[in-house]
Amino acid sequence: MAKSNLMAKAKRILQLKKEGRIAQALERAESLAAEHPGEVITHCLLGDLHFVAVVRAREAAAGSEKETADASSLSETHLRSARDALSEAKVLEPDSVDIATALADILIESEMFCEAETEYRRAMEMEMDITTPERPAVNIPFFSSTPNQRREACQRLANRLVLHEVRRILDIGTEGSAPTLDISKTDSVLKTEVGAALKTQTEDGGAALKMKTDGGAREAKVKGTLDIGRTTGGAVLNTDGGSALKMKTVGDSLDTKVERNLDSGVASKAAGGVDLTTDGGVQKPDVLAMRILKEARSLANRFPGSARAQLCHLLAQLQHMRSLPPELDMSKGMERLVRSAGIASQAFPNSAVIALFHAKLLSVSGRLDGAEAECHQALDMEDVSDPEEECVPPGSVGGDNYEERLSSVAEDFDWLLRQIIGRAEKFWENSLTSETKKRFLSVKVDALQDEYTKFDQSSLFSVQSALSFFKENNSWRFWMCPLCNSNKKHTMPGPLMEHMYKKHPRLVLPRLRSVVNSILEGESDGLFDGVSFTQDQDTHDIIRFKERSGIFAWLFSETIRGEKSRPFCDIMQENCTEGRKLLETMKKKMASLPTDKSTTDESPRFNEIRELWLQFLKHTVVDYGKIMLTLARTLIWSEFKKHMAGVHETACQRITADDIDDVFFTLSNADEQTMKE
Repeated sequence: MAKSNLMAKAKRILQLKKEGRIAQALERAESLAAEHPGEVITHCLLGDLHFVAVVRAREAAAGSEKETADASSLSETHLRSARDALSEAKVLEPDSVDIATALADILIESEMFCEAETEYRRAMEMEMDITTPERPAVNIPFFSSTPNQRREACQRLANRLVLHEVRRILDIGTEGSAPTLDISKTDSVLKTEVGAALKTQTEDGGAALKMKTDGGAREAKVKGTLDIGRTTGGAVLNTDGGSALKMKTVGDSLDTKVERNLDSGVASKAAGGVDLTTDGGVQKPDVLAMRILKEARSLANRFPGSARAQLCHLLAQLQHMRSLPPELDMSKGMERLVRSAGIASQAFPNSAVIALFHAKLLSVSGRLDGAEAECHQALDMEDVSDPEEECVPPGSVGGDNYEERLSSVAEDFDWLLRQIIGRAEKFWENSLTSETKKRFLSVKVDALQDEYTKFDQSSLFSVQSALSFFKENNSWRFWMCPLCNSNKKHTMPGPLMEHMYKKHPRLVLPRLRSVVNSILEGESDGLFDGVSFTQDQDTHDIIRFKERSGIFAWLFSETIRGEKSRPFCDIMQENCTEGRKLLETMKKKMASLPTDKSTTDESPRFNEIRELWLQFLKHTVVDYGKIMLTLARTLIWSEFKKHMAGVHETACQRITADDIDDVFFTLSNADEQTMKE
């Protein structure tokens, strides 16, 4: 009876909270806790209500100086009370994951991060132990959560703790009076800033999205949101978050060596020797970089499932490398770092910021093929994590909302792709002989067929049949009827129209021909101007591109943007589907045309139908030339990148600080515009 009475009172208190009557709810909760000091639910109620009071007090801290001071004092009082209440609840029910996560939340709000991490670890261990019916989760009425909610709460805590630790690590670079270069700014921020490390308060959030690029356009599809570190008026013990992910930390060999160097410097000072860590009382940049690296490694080891923690560790390794004497060759260190970033990219396949870092490292090391592939893979990602949750420094990805942040990262990938094509063009112009260029500008027809069969083994298309069609018709393009299974290839729109209105008069009205009669002529093929078809000395059929001004951009500008060949059956199916839709639309609009032919041209429907016909011709054309050219561009670009990589490897080119700066610290167009503003 007493238990049911307690539950009824707790329910009424929660109703007061729901109605916003927090002071009254707190008063009753304190009385209830005094009456039932041994009941865990009373202390959970107190902790929850005091936390809501903290939020309200902080919201009220925007008034006068006195009001702000009073609100701050009140907030601290409620925080202390919330800690005491949940600490007592922990004593009464030490095996509750919900209590542990709630207490960790309050400790973070109290800026007691070490204690909060301890509670987070305890919650994680208990959650991992809840695997059998013999060890079920502790059930606290009104405050228990589902397994998914508990895991999400633990991940949310990890994100908040990592966020604090990353900011603390970046603050190491501000110690002493000498400015330090913040090399960790790799996104759309001022990449050459010298001074204090960036400390931007961010509103943490999360979402799932799809990132696509098409001539610079982006598509963002938000599937959900995740609040991290955001205080709300809701129950502390039941909050949303994201699923955990584990990975092996990387770069141990480099970090161990750095720790030995750092420890030896400290030991030298303790032994009365020369202090190698300071210069006139100011810590040397390389020593600061070693300290940052040691802290970042610890963070990555403690939070293996955090993309931000792993990225911080990777950036710290790069910063340490950048702090070394400029005359040193960084090739071996870069090789280790590229491997580490590759492992992180695989462990966090939805992280755009880690993919961007990995792509930039590949570019620095001369692996343009891998850098380009990483860019396109990232731009095609689905369910990408919100960059705001993972970027280092926090807040370094621009954008007030999810879509804007997505666009900001996509612009960084586009910028890197432009850098790759720029370096490749420079190599083409300055490092290739005329004979070597001619070799790249000649492609065997058999090689094109081999390239095509990599993604389509059907017999619907062959390079030889496309060449035969061109020789016979002096055109690469044709149309096929989207309404039937006729295999007739119409090289001009007029014969196609005649076929359709004779064979399919119900859908293609005879009158449509008179409406579009003046635009039934096809356009000329200009795609292969400057291209010849001949044979080499071994009588192999080849396609030869004429060397001319701008040939590099003409060949590769579309390829670097992600242009890809598609299976012929997919092209035909898409053409037929789109063609049927447009013909249906034209038929409906034809029904509203005036019956009087003399007034037909004046009807607004007339121009609409003609525009639809132009769209029909555009969306249903089959262009053998475009298929061939895309195959040739892809093949030549692939072979050219292999040649560049081989030259780079043979030359054993050194990687210097300038090479790193060119990729990580060159301002993008967006950065330059930001500086102007």
